[in-house]
Amino acid sequence: MTQAQTAAKQAQAKLTAAQKALADAQTAKQQADDALAAAKEQQKQAQSAYNQAIKNGAKPVAAAVVTDTKLPYRPIT
Repeated sequence: MTQAQTAAKQAQAKLTAAQKALADAQTAKQQADDALAAAKEQQKQAQSAYNQAIKNGAKPVAAAVVTDTKLPYRPIT
């Protein structure tokens, strides 16, 4: 095999790997988009249920607000 053929074969392998990585990324993006759409729908339904409960005479309750979403740092030992 010539040096050019070897280089072409290596380039083809890199292209194939890049195409797979792109396909995987597109799949992950689609899954994230689907999860976001589902979360938005749940939020919409929860807001609607809350609004209906308030209309029916329920008293608003103060909600807990999560301000710290980071886990504490714990080094791996």
